[in-house]
Formats: sequence, structure tokens, C-alpha cells
Amino acid sequence: MTKSFDIILTQPARASYSNIFRCFEDVELMKQWVDGLVDFHIIQSSDINQTKRRFHQISKFCGRKVEYKGKVELWNPPSQITLFVEDLNFTFEMYFQILSDNDRTRIEFKGNLQCH
Repeated sequence: MTKSFDIILTQPARASYSNIFRCFEDVELMKQWVDGLVDFHIIQSSDINQTKRRFHQISKFCGRKVEYKGKVELWNPPSQITLFVEDLNFTFEMYFQILSDNDRTRIEFKGNLQCH
């Protein structure tokens, strides 16, 4: 039986609007804002703007190591990223919208998690 969950969050960003994408490209910066991230590496990159690149990620959740693979569906600097992540137990489509209001930057996150 598959269960599906929609998630919507808005988070103030500690990086400026023009620097947000660096946080998606640099593993050490990612570790500062992705709780539990242990490792992230590119498996395959298909074009210059990162779209369709595949990645492998290792994270720690509730004391256990979780490994999964993902793919970049949309890479549109400086404002949009869509990722698709999966393993044997779940699929997760994540959409990030980077927004700027004057001197404030925030990340709007929408996702659909399907547990198998």
C-alpha cells in the first residue's frame, strides 16, 4: 500500500539570493543546511546547467544511515530547482523556489513523498 504526503514549507535563507545556488552545488555548504547529510556526489551529469544530472546521497535519520539516488529535473538559477529522489521504500519529488523581497531571501519548498 502506497501512502502519499504533500509537504509545503517556507524558510528564511541565511545566504543572499545571488548565492543560494552555491549551497546546492557545494557539499560542505549543503551540510550546513541539510540536517543529517553525510555525503553527496554526482553520478552522472548530462549538460552544462545541471539538469538531468544524477546524484547519490547518504544521510543519517534517527541514528541510521540512509542512502538514495536522485535526479535533477529542473535547474533554473537563481530561482528554481526540482529534484526527484528514490530508494526501495519511497519516492520524493521536491520543488525549491528561491524568492527575494528587498534584502530578505527565503526558500519555498514543496514536495510529494510517496512511501511504498
